Amino acid sequence: MKERLKEKLRTLTSLIGVSGSEHQVIAYCRDQLKPLADEVTVLPCGDVIARFDSKKPGPSMMIAAHADEIGFHIRSISKDGFIYFGVYGGVQLKTVLASRVLFNGSKGVVKGVVGLTPGHITPPEMQSKVPPMDECYIDVGATSAEEVYEMGLEVGSTGVVESPLTELNKPDLVTGRCIDDRAGCAALLELAEAIKAGKIQFEGTIYIVITVQEETGLLGAIHASEYVKPDCFIAVDTAPCGGTPDVPERKLPTKMGGGPIITVGDMTSPVARIFPNWGLLTFAKKYAAENGIPLQRVPAPGAGNNDAGAVNYVGSHCPAIALVMPRRYSHSASEVMDLNDLVYEYRLLEGMIKNNGKFSTGYFAGCPELE
Repeated sequence: MKERLKEKLRTLTSLIGVSGSEHQVIAYCRDQLKPLADEVTVLPCGDVIARFDSKKPGPSMMIAAHADEIGFHIRSISKDGFIYFGVYGGVQLKTVLASRVLFNGSKGVVKGVVGLTPGHITPPEMQSKVPPMDECYIDVGATSAEEVYEMGLEVGSTGVVESPLTELNKPDLVTGRCIDDRAGCAALLELAEAIKAGKIQFEGTIYIVITVQEETGLLGAIHASEYVKPDCFIAVDTAPCGGTPDVPERKLPTKMGGGPIITVGDMTSPVARIFPNWGLLTFAKKYAAENGIPLQRVPAPGAGNNDAGAVNYVGSHCPAIALVMPRRYSHSASEVMDLNDLVYEYRLLEGMIKNNGKFSTGYFAGCPELE
């Protein structure tokens, strides 16, 4: 399974899918899910919703990962062919200077480089500073704005830093861009295949959903939850972790290889706060303990927002939980994850599906002495 998940992740991270322009990723996931699900729907916003029906009655469970990634958009094009850009999502400018980039053009992928003033002529006091965004530019090798247009680019075209998935000296450690959250998408596609093959039996209805625009406001999850109106919801995502010199345990008590992380409370967003449903939380902990699945818990700050916040707060208001995988160097082109965490995540999600309808999601579900 680990190798299958790795290859799915490799394929998914090769696709360009900046928030609002996730078309390549959505089309790929749609095509993978169509022969597996009872019904596949693509909402006008871009969400892919795959429905799996059981012959046994029961509640509906929606499990979602997001297709989109952080990246660039073209803000303007100079007369001599240089591109000035803005960003979608939490891009740190210091991580992209002098990087190679890929733009999604109407005629195909266009390669470029983020410009950087040569160190030879940069004053010493400026060598450790990041220039303002409006001074940064991308060079696609054009000599005029007309050449840029002929390449299939225009104002609004989106792009990403070029960084294919690579093993990091150990085969289970991989690095690349958009592991957040193509790792979640890989897990969901693997689950869909197992359901189709009859390896996962369940009651009720399971919705496997690939959402859009998570990085820019969790909008896809809102639309999906209102469309499906599930009885419970699980967000599958990744999250920053500790275990490095700059992020010690006292700052963030999670680590790669330690298994999925349960967000136990996130107040970082005023509109999408995450407080897990106690029934889902209690069952996830119990199932993990009984099946040898390591599990980590963390409150914000550190876990980051995810789609559970939207469903929990501004969506269909159904019981929700976030089960996320630890990653290092978040929102960079060199995110790192341990594939064992992806396997642990899959196993935990498999258990949640198998037990759909067999655990309570009531408010007092985790506090039986108060029921």
